[in-house]
Parts: sequence; structure tokens; C-alpha cells
Amino acid sequence: MGTNYYLQQVNPDTKRTKDVHICKTSGGWTPSLRGYRDADYGWSNNADWEYKDIRSWRDWKWYLLKEVKKGGIIFDEYDDSVSLKDFFKTIREWQEGKMKDGTPKSNHARSALEGSFSDGVLDSHAKACWIDPEGYSFHDGEFS
Repeated sequence: MGTNYYLQQVNPDTKRTKDVHICKTSGGWTPSLRGYRDADYGWSNNADWEYKDIRSWRDWKWYLLKEVKKGGIIFDEYDDSVSLKDFFKTIREWQEGKMKDGTPKSNHARSALEGSFSDGVLDSHAKACWIDPEGYSFHDGEFS
């Protein structure tokens, strides 16, 4: 069973809120983080919101620090809020942790790039995946 995490942003001008998908943690896997790359405006239906270019866990940490300082809230799919400190700790533990038998967790992007989900062929899903310099798994499309 997995857990999705989101950032609720508040537009300072309109006071409207928007939820931005951050990642999913799931048993046996390192965290799957949502990436936002150049020319990817699919995350927003409203041009008034700030454009994001998030390609690494480091980018997410800086972005979340800034957004939480402005009043943003991190929460999970069960509507439980999570402090920034606890969220960072959770993601680090999921990334570094091992399975109960001591084997390393699988990395979604690595598996996709190796063709594990498509009989060895790099499909459009794999082309949307990458691994950041710290080894975190990213995908720039929607997932749940």
C-alpha cells in the first residue's frame, strides 16, 4: 500500500488554494517523486500560478522550504498534515531503507529505464523518468 503526498499552496493575491503532487511512497520501493521540467505546464490550469522547474530532491527541498514559509501545507492522501521536518525525514528514510529481508528497495525510474515495465523497450513512460544525482526516482507525468 502506498501513500501520496501533496503541497497545498495558497495564491497570495486570490487566496485560492491548489494541491501539487509531490510524491508517493510504496512498500518495496524508494520514493517516486513528481518532477516538473521545462515546458511542462500540465501541472497548472491557471497561468497565474508560479511556474515550477523541479528536477531533483534538492529542488523539492528548496521549493517546499519556500512554500511552507509562505503558508503552504504538506499533507498526505488521508488529509493528515505533515511538518516539513517530518516529511524530509520520511522521504530520507524511504530512500535509504531496505526491505525486511535486508534487500534494497526497487527504484521506479531505474526499473522503467531498464525496460522492466515494457518487455525491455523504452516506452513513453520510461522517457518521462529520470534519476537525480542523489539517486531519487522522478517522473514528470501524473501518477497515483
